[in-house]
Amino acid sequence: MYGILAAAVVAGAGAIGTALFVRKVRRPMKIIVLGQALTGKTTLLNTWMGNWSANFPRTSLNPETVRTIKVETGEKTLLVNKKFIFRNGVDISGRDETMFNFRTDVKAAKAIIYLVDANHLYAEERRPPEHGHADEWVRIIDDGYRIKRYGREADRVVLVVTHTDQDPRHASLGPEEYQAQVWQQLKEVIDAIGAPGRTRVVAGSLATRPAAEELAESVVRSLL
Repeated sequence: MYGILAAAVVAGAGAIGTALFVRKVRRPMKIIVLGQALTGKTTLLNTWMGNWSANFPRTSLNPETVRTIKVETGEKTLLVNKKFIFRNGVDISGRDETMFNFRTDVKAAKAIIYLVDANHLYAEERRPPEHGHADEWVRIIDDGYRIKRYGREADRVVLVVTHTDQDPRHASLGPEEYQAQVWQQLKEVIDAIGAPGRTRVVAGSLATRPAAEELAESVVRSLL
């Protein structure tokens, strides 16, 4: 279903440097998937397991997947297997108390995936200036600060904009321009998370199996 992922080029690192890099790539990555309700957490997890379904079946406990990473050393190409360990998706309700039960998981995660519904971004863009921010948008910003507070040890944070098939801007702008626009729109969230160099933004749809697999692949690439 998935191809080989290109991790990086380590030309000139020498035998020891290459060995250390390969060891780092091979090390399992613990990932937690967060987001508000109905953003697509279960569908995304099931897609990684090869079990995409329009009926939203439940995901097995702490699913894992192994992917092959291609590492270019300059002299040869190495293929390295890497295990991705996903914690089951967790709804964030907008209250600090909801972080209590899985705070340990967030602190232990080496990567955090946070799903954002494209409908919330579209609604925020169309909001008249005289109207206050919608609750969903306020929660997205607040969750950015929670990720900063509890996820300081994470090497990577990926903001995943889902349900792009329901956002009229996606069809009119095209994928690349849309991606740039939502990145700019999420700048406040990225600033809230802090350490902008570790944060990535990807966008896509989960409405069909091919679209979901494309988005799942983009997310994994962003984790590397």
